[in-house]
Parts: sequence; structure tokens; C-alpha cells
Amino acid sequence: MKETEPAASCPVARGVKACLKRNRELSVVLLIAVLGFFGRAWEGDLHGDPVHYAAIAKNILSTGDWLTMHDAPDLIYAKKPPLMFWLVAANFRLFGVSTFAAKFWSCFFAVGVCAMVFLIGRRLFGATAGLLGGCIVAATPGMIMNSIDLRLDSAVSLAVAATVYAVVRAVQDERPRWLLLAGLAGGLGFMTKMAPGV
Repeated sequence: MKETEPAASCPVARGVKACLKRNRELSVVLLIAVLGFFGRAWEGDLHGDPVHYAAIAKNILSTGDWLTMHDAPDLIYAKKPPLMFWLVAANFRLFGVSTFAAKFWSCFFAVGVCAMVFLIGRRLFGATAGLLGGCIVAATPGMIMNSIDLRLDSAVSLAVAATVYAVVRAVQDERPRWLLLAGLAGGLGFMTKMAPGV
């Protein structure tokens, strides 16, 4: 009797694993960034603006209105664009209201910034420079303090870094289609914090 083969793993997981195996330096940057930003994300409480942002995300769920942000049921909030509030509200709906659910996207975007800095550095100066740049960003106190809480800065930083990477690729590869990524990243940055995101 013929033995059955084990079920094939997810193609996405295989692709990520193969990519990380080929890019050891990127793997190091991602490991340091994930440990640095997510390592203590579930600890502590929110203070200041992050409390306000989490309350707006909770109000999305309580009102059911995903298009108009509310400070309170009858008080409209229009100071910041909605992208981060939507993401946090989605986390609250999927995982329940918690400090980690509120902080997740800031940490996730910070890891993305480290990866983008690595890719930019590798593209312009080589893998060692990319590794050094990504690790420095992951270890910078200001980046850590602004990313392990519910803040908009890491999302804006990722939008800017992705825009720079896309422009570098467009110029070096002589492929203007990379400018579409630059426009998308700038748009997402605008949807996070308006003018600073562009």
C-alpha cells in the first residue's frame, strides 16, 4: 500500500520561508525588530493620545459607523484621518478590546519601517549597510517609544520609507511602475496623518 504524502504547507508560508532563507540579513533585521517592538506590547496601559485613539476605535464599534469618527456618540472627531482607527477597531472586533490589540498596528508598522530601511540600504549601499541601517532603526529609543504604543508615527514612517524605496527602484530599474507604489504609500500615509504622511 502506498503511503500518503503529508499535506503541502501553505504556498504563502513556503514563499516567506524561502525569501527569508535567501535574505539572511533581512531575517536578522526582522527578528530584532519583532522582538524589540512586540516583546512588551501587551504590558502597561495606554496614556495620553493613545487612550483617545483607542476610544475613537471603540466608538466605531459601538456606533457601527465606520465612516464618521466619534469622540462620543454625538461628538464628531475630524482631527485625524481614519486609517489607524479603522485598523484598531478591526483588531478590537476580532480579538477583543485589549492593550495589545490597540498597540499591534503601531508595532507592526515599525517592523515594516525596519524592513524598508534595510531594503533601501541594501539597494543603495549593499547588504551590510542595509543590515546596519535596519538594526539601528530597530534599536533607536525614539522609534521604540513611538512604536510600542498606539501612535500614528510608525505608520507615517512606513509610508515615507516605502515611498523612498519605490522611487529608488523606479529610478534604478528605469521602471516607472514603481511610482504606483510610491503613490499608494503616500496615500496611505495621508490616510493616517494627513500632510505629514505625504
